[in-house]
Amino acid sequence: MTRRSRIENDQPQVRPLQELRELARQGASSIDVPAVLLAEFRGAVTQAREFRTSTFSDTPPPIPSLSAATAEAGTRVAMLEKSGRNPYDGFLFLGRASTCDVIIRDASISKTHAVIEPAPDGWYIRDNRSRNGTFKNQLRLKDGERVPLASGDLIVLGSYPLYFLLSTDLFRLLQVMSRPPRP
Repeated sequence: MTRRSRIENDQPQVRPLQELRELARQGASSIDVPAVLLAEFRGAVTQAREFRTSTFSDTPPPIPSLSAATAEAGTRVAMLEKSGRNPYDGFLFLGRASTCDVIIRDASISKTHAVIEPAPDGWYIRDNRSRNGTFKNQLRLKDGERVPLASGDLIVLGSYPLYFLLSTDLFRLLQVMSRPPRP
């Protein structure tokens, strides 16, 4: 059985990680966006519950490490950039709604589940009063709570895991992984 992608395929800012691996092998050190989300690493996404009224516990399911996620063939990369669908300046929305910048079709994710905010002093994530919660490094955010993000942070929306990375850090990691092993 083929696993269906949960990140919308028609989003131009979503690419297979394999494309970025190839750019890293060719010597690229970054891309045109400052930050990305890694998603859809094999085996990490558990089957979401089918009922919207169900809620999840405060403990997300086990998730592979960042290095394991970057090694997975099916991992996809969502560029964190504002889409034409989002009318709000300075906010990047994650959720199921068609107006979100990153659209994720998953029953555990609210229409506008969370907001990522780029700021002069860094990046922030805020839960947008989602039903099943937003987790940063396995700690649940309170409704409306805004917390800083660091490159490599694990974000879980409902039961859907993502890794936040600065694009320069992603390319450094990909370059290290593409080096031949030492004898």
